[in-house]
Amino acid sequence: MAESDEWATVETVEDDVLYESQRRPSSPMDNSTDYMNNLFTLVIGNAWFIVAMGIVLYFLWQKFQGPNSSRSSGPQLSPDEVYARQEAMETIRRKMQEQYDLKTQEFAVKQKEKEEKLRQEKLKNLEKYGTVLGRSSKTAANETSVDEDTTAIKRKTEKSKFRPEYNPLMGGSGSGFRPARRSGAAGGG
Repeated sequence: MAESDEWATVETVEDDVLYESQRRPSSPMDNSTDYMNNLFTLVIGNAWFIVAMGIVLYFLWQKFQGPNSSRSSGPQLSPDEVYARQEAMETIRRKMQEQYDLKTQEFAVKQKEKEEKLRQEKLKNLEKYGTVLGRSSKTAANETSVDEDTTAIKRKTEKSKFRPEYNPLMGGSGSGFRPARRSGAAGGG
């Protein structure tokens, strides 16, 4: 018997603690608070699960509702009505394009008139001031055309001096990088 006494444990119960069966019946108010506490704990404990289920149910509802829903875009049109609308749009586009073309033609005519006016003004200035400088307008016009021809020939010969693969923006031949000059200590220490 000495061995069994060593392994036995004794629990003591205080007098003021009552067992569940001996508890007095609780009021209905206590039951509702316990129920609310249990419900609150259940919701908070499974919040992510509830949110995920809500998202899944929303997507399933969207999928099964489909295009037959009441919020589809506009009333359904017959093919004839659709064709009539497309034709109306095409005629409106055609009118707008014609207006645009007309405006561009008018603008081009105005530009040509403006250029012609400028040219006439330059000719008048040349005739007016060409005689003041000691030459007539005819000789000045001949000299300017000869000068233009010689400058064009000069430009062509200048271009031919370079190799066709030469690009001045790409750097010169050889290495493009030159390191900074080395110098001794620049003072101080």
